[in-house]
Amino acid sequence: MVEQYEKMAYLYNMSLEQYYEKLLGITKQEFYEKCLNEGEKQIKKYLIIGAVAKKEDIVITNDEWESEKIDKKIEIQDNNAVIYAKYQLLEKKVLNYLYNTK
Repeated sequence: MVEQYEKMAYLYNMSLEQYYEKLLGITKQEFYEKCLNEGEKQIKKYLIIGAVAKKEDIVITNDEWESEKIDKKIEIQDNNAVIYAKYQLLEKKVLNYLYNTK
């Protein structure tokens, strides 16, 4: 989470400290608590998406992945981008499944 905020601070040409103090209006301790809370929520979401996908046998097919790579112009060399894009695609499928299940 901190890394994401560091990137945002960089875009604003600020240090991380300047970013959370001036733009977010919070102290260092409040900032790190915010990051911890956001991280916990994100991990819970990942675990839930993964559990539903496993239980309901929701997977990404090769055709879906190839289409996603073309749509998002994902570079194969960037492993983090590939992992994140695959997770986003799986999340989308799981949420569609949950939305359409009665």
